[in-house]
Amino acid sequence: MGDIPWRIRSNQSRTARPVLSGADATSGQWRHEAPRDAGQRPHRKQAFDRVLDCIRRHDPDLVVLEEVDARWMADLESLHLTYPHILAEPRGDNFGIALFSKLPFQQSEIVWPGEARVPSLLAKCKVGNQDLTVLGTHSLPAVGARGWALRNNQLVAIPPLLAREANGSEPVLLLGDLNASPWCPAFRRLVRETGLCDSGRGFGVQPTWPTPMYLSSAKALLLSIPIDHCLVSPDLHVTKRMIGEDIGSDHLPLIVDVAFTGSD
Repeated sequence: MGDIPWRIRSNQSRTARPVLSGADATSGQWRHEAPRDAGQRPHRKQAFDRVLDCIRRHDPDLVVLEEVDARWMADLESLHLTYPHILAEPRGDNFGIALFSKLPFQQSEIVWPGEARVPSLLAKCKVGNQDLTVLGTHSLPAVGARGWALRNNQLVAIPPLLAREANGSEPVLLLGDLNASPWCPAFRRLVRETGLCDSGRGFGVQPTWPTPMYLSSAKALLLSIPIDHCLVSPDLHVTKRMIGEDIGSDHLPLIVDVAFTGSD
């Protein structure tokens, strides 16, 4: 079964969509999470407070924020003391993205996989004495033939990018809204060609989109699908995975604890 394309429009103001990821440098464990863009959104200040509260409550070490514009980056200056390592490409459309990290970057760059020309963030972090390659990405929605082709093309471009940057030897964490369900052929191909593991395996179906912001609670319960993902390399293992609370977005946060294989 393939993925289900959706088109949802709103004239409301945008709410930033974090993907939070964290690690404890002493234990080698990570947590990441992802709130998303809102539909019938609360007031901007209220939405910002919810996102900030979510970040502070779960206290991840890596935070990937999606649909980030310049105003959101300014609002999030209060995070700079906790997350001093920052890589960002804010935009006025739905594809601004930012990475906030407690972990120092050894290298970091903005990359543009595929023909869609929307930014992704690539960073090499130091976790204790271990290296970790992190890719935060946001694929185009598979709306219409053109959107479907661009989404697939973007996902196809990720495996060679990671192979080149991680050299096949470094642990890898891939985070983001892939606009693809786990049953989508493009997603399955991504997993197969990267050699990464879907963190959702063994945790059941954990839908992240859409929330009742766009649909009634009953419809959201019936129609929600998991399109926000965390993929990990085989030298990492998932110790916990959960869906977070509603933060005024059309996506729910995805929270995942990850550890180096063999760590306690």
